[in-house]
Amino acid sequence: MLVLSETEIKSTEWELIQSIPETDVATVTANEIKEYHFHIYFHQTNATEHYFALELRDAVLRLCRDGAFVAVPLFRVNTEANGPHPVGE
Repeated sequence: MLVLSETEIKSTEWELIQSIPETDVATVTANEIKEYHFHIYFHQTNATEHYFALELRDAVLRLCRDGAFVAVPLFRVNTEANGPHPVGE
């Protein structure tokens, strides 16, 4: 059983308070990451993974379209290993 001292509890509460996301739009806009680079991997022989990878890609494209962040989307989907990528992406 984990037992925390009063000092540790106050410290933990303070850490939680500090981790609350910023809500001021100007601050968020100025400080948040605005560009990402990532690949959505899936096993090319798994139809369910392929389906959800496409759903995730479409959600990212919608967010990009709506200005949530900047992305340089590649609209193609590689259904096989390609270059350094070991599976479909």
